[in-house]
Amino acid sequence: MMLLVGGISQAQVSIPTENGELTVFKHKRVITLEHRYTEMVLSLGIIPVGVADIKSYMDYDGVFATKLKDTKDVGRRAAPNIEAMARLKPDVIIGTYLRNTNAFALLQKVAPTLLFSYIQVPEDHKSPLNQMLYEFNLVAKALGKQKKAKEVLKQYQQKIAKARQTITQLKAKGLLKSDRIAIAQFLPGSPKVRLFTTDSVAMDALKQVGLKPAWQVKAGEAGMGYLTVGINTLRPLGVFNFFYFNERSDDSQLQRTIHSKLWQSFGFVKADLAFELGQKSWPWGGPVAVADFVLQITDILVKKSHQHAI
Repeated sequence: MMLLVGGISQAQVSIPTENGELTVFKHKRVITLEHRYTEMVLSLGIIPVGVADIKSYMDYDGVFATKLKDTKDVGRRAAPNIEAMARLKPDVIIGTYLRNTNAFALLQKVAPTLLFSYIQVPEDHKSPLNQMLYEFNLVAKALGKQKKAKEVLKQYQQKIAKARQTITQLKAKGLLKSDRIAIAQFLPGSPKVRLFTTDSVAMDALKQVGLKPAWQVKAGEAGMGYLTVGINTLRPLGVFNFFYFNERSDDSQLQRTIHSKLWQSFGFVKADLAFELGQKSWPWGGPVAVADFVLQITDILVKKSHQHAI
């Protein structure tokens, strides 16, 4: 259907959501309230007029972040500034059920609002990775960017194929000490970690390239692709590749942990298979960030394999 709005012909599209069909126009004034969707919109060639927690996005996800120099910050992801958003006159707002459900009615008054499951495990038990890619295609449809989306997804598949080939070659040459892997985020100031479960986007993607979860636990519908646990949970897992990151690289609790006798007693530490990732490691992102995360992991394993071969 074509509608005439303000003298300009614009295509109207319907997007399926958990709250029913949402009608949006393929306009370009977008506000994003979560890093994943900021990245998705940027990767589709559109610069959002407003972004929540814009500094956090630049610090952690960071994909195409330089393009946000003129974008307005609209408050926190969980508590966006409705008045600031209204002043930007957006055509569509993209957020999450996790953070924005309570504000949904107010957001709808500003502009048609798309809320996604984000890192909450899908109730229909779909693959979390497939759910993320499905969301990406819906965002592209809402913005009239399906052609660009195909290009982005082609690049994603090429990166995953490259990573899969790399892991296959390392296995064939016997250069992997282990093909098992675990991912964790250390919480600032806490001895606990967010340990990624088998039903997370990151572990889903890593399984695609031939790596196996060392921690065979699902978070389930109540989880978000990870569970918060003490580091002793890692002890029974034995020897595996352990990748970890922290919101603050200078976190004193993290430093105490990785220099403790407990840490040094773990099998993966003794095998020299503990790897600290950089701050710009964002396993909760869209196709670009997830593919880059997988390549970051495989690159580290390649470097380690060279040491193993000597």
